[in-house]
Amino acid sequence: MNPQVQAWMPAVLSLFGTLIVVVFTAWLNTRAVIAQIDALRAEMRGETGTLRAEMGTLRAEMGTLRAEMKQSMADLEMRLTVQIANLSHRVERLEDQRGGLVRP
Repeated sequence: MNPQVQAWMPAVLSLFGTLIVVVFTAWLNTRAVIAQIDALRAEMRGETGTLRAEMGTLRAEMGTLRAEMKQSMADLEMRLTVQIANLSHRVERLEDQRGGLVRP
């Protein structure tokens, strides 16, 4: 072999070895990052499923609360109607007893 080539051979081999180590390390790091990303995706899918289930439960509870509120409003309306009717009858009886409303 040429003496000039022999002088450069250790440097070239060292550079080539370093390149192999760097590429292999980058490949390993990339695989580790991809594994972490996949784990996070799986965790996010699980959390999303849980949140969807909770949203369904909350929607059902909201529907129940709406129905209860409508029922309460209907009950209140009925009581008010009865009370107004009672007051109307009282006024009519007072008018009948006094011969009409007395106004000063």
